[in-house]
Amino acid sequence: VLAALSYRPLISVGIPVADIYGYLGTSDSPGVILEDEAQGLDKDFEKVKIYKAGYSQGATVPRTLMLQYGRKMEYYRCYCLKHFAAEKMPALKGFNERCVPIAMFHGEPKKAWTERDIEDLKRIYELRNILLKWRLASRLEWSLPEPDLSFKGRMRELWKPILQVTYGLSVYETLLTFAEKQAQERLTGKQNTLEGHIVKVVAELYQ
Repeated sequence: VLAALSYRPLISVGIPVADIYGYLGTSDSPGVILEDEAQGLDKDFEKVKIYKAGYSQGATVPRTLMLQYGRKMEYYRCYCLKHFAAEKMPALKGFNERCVPIAMFHGEPKKAWTERDIEDLKRIYELRNILLKWRLASRLEWSLPEPDLSFKGRMRELWKPILQVTYGLSVYETLLTFAEKQAQERLTGKQNTLEGHIVKVVAELYQ
């Protein structure tokens, strides 16, 4: 579904670093990366660095290109929407903190995705065109809303774009509640570590 509705998506398994640079390029036209079998990311540190940097708008990665008569520095943009599917979460703390995990489960759809027909494809393409027009209008003609969010830092950077595009829709309150719960869980997780307890004790002694 994401591949069908996204604008010029890159969908594959084990996407090489060079292909990511070639796909995103140096122009300000972010696409969508859809990577399956992402449990192997633990071993690809160079790609993880791109993904970790690319959650923030405007992020770039500098690379030196060797030319026939010298060399040239290029700045490749790495910011875009990324979705990963994996059998388990990679054991990468910094990477996982920049993701919104969604547990998968076996569903019972009325119709299998592999059984889509001409009418289904027509509906998908119409929706895709509407989404593209909405994207252009929101970028050129009017700005996205500024929702009032209680959380800050990385959680705000991750969730603000999602909540901006869903503001006013019926799903907005559900997503906001989920984001606030996730922010609280992350805070509780940090407070319940050894370092968190030490900071609390030191703060109490200082007061």
